[in-house]
Amino acid sequence: MKIKILLLILIVISFSCTEDDGTSTTITCTDNTYYALRSSNMGNPNGVIDVIQNTTSNITTSSFTVNGGIGISNSLRNHPSAWDKINKRFVWFDQEEGVDGFVYDETSNTLNNFSLPATAQTNLGRFTAPVFFQGVLYVLDFDANPAAPRFDIHIMNPSNGSIGPSLGQVLFNPGTLVTDGSFTFATSTTNDVDTIYFRVGNDIIYFNPISGIITDYRSINGIGGFTTGLEYNADKDVFYAVTDNQGSIDLLEIKINGANNYSVTVLEDNLNINMDSVSIEWKDCGKRLHIVTNFPGSPSSGGQDISEIIEFNLDASPSFVTQSFNGFIFGFVHKQV
Repeated sequence: MKIKILLLILIVISFSCTEDDGTSTTITCTDNTYYALRSSNMGNPNGVIDVIQNTTSNITTSSFTVNGGIGISNSLRNHPSAWDKINKRFVWFDQEEGVDGFVYDETSNTLNNFSLPATAQTNLGRFTAPVFFQGVLYVLDFDANPAAPRFDIHIMNPSNGSIGPSLGQVLFNPGTLVTDGSFTFATSTTNDVDTIYFRVGNDIIYFNPISGIITDYRSINGIGGFTTGLEYNADKDVFYAVTDNQGSIDLLEIKINGANNYSVTVLEDNLNINMDSVSIEWKDCGKRLHIVTNFPGSPSSGGQDISEIIEFNLDASPSFVTQSFNGFIFGFVHKQV
């Protein structure tokens, strides 16, 4: 495969891509800042979560600077953050324990936590799939009742975790395998115009927060048994997700042409990804997709958790580079302006 080596210039306004033949292409971006959260290990034995920022010319261990942190004893899992481009902040939910949310404010450079509210559901309720639309945070409240599994859409206040009334429900057939992490840990994205997209299992749900209309696209063929992530490329009107396709971890491009009219393309197969701890993040400028995955400590790593960031260049033919880091990196998010 032809590999492109990416040089990220963060904070400044452009970065360059160098081809194998030495040809250089400059892409101008308003802001190339990346944020994430980091602890020493997934179990968070030190009881500290730091905000880190990528501020140098490439993704190396030294390129992450620490922007402060918070002392908290939660054990962790890699779920995506949601960036609020209106108020310049991001939020991350501890969906594993379902107790805390975290909000980082770029302007004040502060990280705070808030208590997630008691779920309105009675059966293994969980808040999941946070996404900002025009400065407002939308979430799903999941009910794992096998007789009537469903999600309710709510607005949440990221300052204190309070939620508003249900804006609509997404219902599933009785007996749906709701214990599957594809369902319990739903993911989301938006076109920033008129639609929020939720991925639940191998379904993609369109929600118009202006009209309140919900459109379901169910059982998309070609999506494997366990699927995670959902990102949207507006230029191509396609989605990206990662799926475990009978043992092969694949990056998918999903095109929805209408009801029961889907096309799914495998962009890369047999990726080295831990499906128990993975998130994906899209950056429109430069057409970059990042997959962040984590591997538990082993004797070869001295017991140190390892995080890998896989960066795909989807501007032309897909190509990718991988960098490894010590520690548990999660909640990776691109700053959008």
